[in-house]
Amino acid sequence: MSNELAIGIIAAAAALAGAGIGAAGAVAAARHAALGARYQADKQAAAQHQQWLRQLLQKAYADFLAGATLNAGRIEEAFEKLDAGQNDRALDLITSADHASMATQLATLEVEAPDAVITAARTFTILIAGARQQVMEHLLAHQAGTPHDRETLRSERARFHDALLTTHMAFLNAARASLRADT
Repeated sequence: MSNELAIGIIAAAAALAGAGIGAAGAVAAARHAALGARYQADKQAAAQHQQWLRQLLQKAYADFLAGATLNAGRIEEAFEKLDAGQNDRALDLITSADHASMATQLATLEVEAPDAVITAARTFTILIAGARQQVMEHLLAHQAGTPHDRETLRSERARFHDALLTTHMAFLNAARASLRADT
């Protein structure tokens, strides 16, 4: 075999080896790019899912707060009507309060929200239920012939109002902290 032929065979073998190495490198690069794209897609999907959950919580918090505020407002107004001697109007306000909806909203929070939000929502719910009970007791006592003790009524209303402000802020702070923790 001549030197030229040997050099040609070696060159061809080297070219084939180089092409094989190049192809293997290209396959590895393509695989690496595909894994990177998949990682990025997974990360984006997780971020979108987290944003969706955050929006659900935000709506649940807003719905609960709106219902609780509406019910609390009706109870405060019922206290005012009792003080003014408008018992029928106080009874209308108490019976128009939507406690079933508030209970449903609380149940949603108990499934989805962190413990601090659930605790604040339960406290809010208990406060409103307790004040509603106080108004009902005044109405029942009046119906039984006992006149309203205006000082007691005003004291109860003031305590409810103060507790309402504190409870409202506790719920807001817990909800805000929860939403910030998710970002």
